Amino acid sequence: MTKWMGAAAVAAAAMMPVVVAAQAQTPAKAAGEDAQAKICSNDDASESAEAVVAACSAVIADSRYGARDHAIAYARRGLAHVDLGEFDMAAADTDKAIGIETNNDFIWAARGVALASAGNFEAAKAAYDRSLAIGPGNGGILAKRAGVLLDLGKPKEALADADAALAAQPGDFEARIMQAQAVAKLGDHAKALALFDTLIAENPLPFLYNLRGDARLDARKYAEAAADYSEVLKRGSNAPTLNARGWAYRMAGELGKAIADFDAAIRSDPTLFAAYAGRGEAYDELDEYERAVADFTKALKLQPGHAGVLRERGSAYAELGKLALALADYDAALSIEPKNSDMLNGRCWVRAVAGAELAKALADCTAAIALAPKEANTYDSRGLVELKMADNAAAFADYDKAAKMDPTRASYFYGRGIAAIRLGRRAEGEADLTKAGTMDAGVAARYAKHGVTP
Repeated sequence: MTKWMGAAAVAAAAMMPVVVAAQAQTPAKAAGEDAQAKICSNDDASESAEAVVAACSAVIADSRYGARDHAIAYARRGLAHVDLGEFDMAAADTDKAIGIETNNDFIWAARGVALASAGNFEAAKAAYDRSLAIGPGNGGILAKRAGVLLDLGKPKEALADADAALAAQPGDFEARIMQAQAVAKLGDHAKALALFDTLIAENPLPFLYNLRGDARLDARKYAEAAADYSEVLKRGSNAPTLNARGWAYRMAGELGKAIADFDAAIRSDPTLFAAYAGRGEAYDELDEYERAVADFTKALKLQPGHAGVLRERGSAYAELGKLALALADYDAALSIEPKNSDMLNGRCWVRAVAGAELAKALADCTAAIALAPKEANTYDSRGLVELKMADNAAAFADYDKAAKMDPTRASYFYGRGIAAIRLGRRAEGEADLTKAGTMDAGVAARYAKHGVTP
């Protein structure tokens, strides 16, 4: 998955009609057969959520029903509120149900659904734990707990629950979805994609294409991910999927298509953080740094203090020559993630370009290398610091490491050439400068802009 977007699709459990299978939980008939109780129970899922709310409200208001029946009706009405997106009302109803009957697995499971749908995943897990303690081994509840474990970033535990759910209820569709998602998050891309292929072949639901798109994105199959998101968008436009496809295009280097999708996503949902971040990155790659800064700033208004976006804006400010602003962003990012090697390297580079606080720059680059010793770009940054500190032997060594790690970057050879010339090895240095100039005609001008010449 990309740095910003998170899950492109809502968790599968939240995208299907809410069904909680626990012990039989139908309000008992009072005086003769009661149509309202049947609708409230909605055992065959044929009733609309609005009809269920009305029927359960009637049961709750009917004094012929006992306390347990009222508790179940509150729980079922809460589930209907979830289907209607009325999460506060769902939480209130399941609270009332638990207040009446505290030792009922169905009611605790309904509480878990309400909390998970509102994004309160820790509390949802606790509710599912309680449900499973009362009614152990329930496959439906195990599958739903697997969903919140995925949301909590615990794919190994989620997979265990999904597997247990399938052992209890072989072939259960929701459990298989959770299993596929967990396998994808654990990095077994081939297996995850095979699982999603089978699920889609059986039931080509739009949200399954979204989930397979996410898995393909994680597997760096960007064209295939875009195709899955396009399949969803054929059924109707929606901002999260436009954003997801934008990220697929952005990662594939199709920046024009990415920007078009991010534009459409933002028009549909102006509060979509990931779309601003993605569009900012696309503009940055197109060297449109003012636009990139504008989008990163909008993203930060939506999620203040997001370290990754602060880093990206800092980099864009640096490209614009606004070094004080760049340094402020890197400082803020590193106050959140002090051991992030990319951010340490970025701050090192800004100080190197500014030619100020070079000792601090050197310390940042050295710390970044300790964290990520195979990043050629950080040796390049430290090489520039060392050139400005007139430590030419150290600069040569760092540029030499960078060039050997990645022989496709002209700047590494140019920096090594300058260091060699300053060490008195002119022929060797001139050869590197010539090679660098052949690879990138603008490399000499960039070094001169940074105040470094042979």
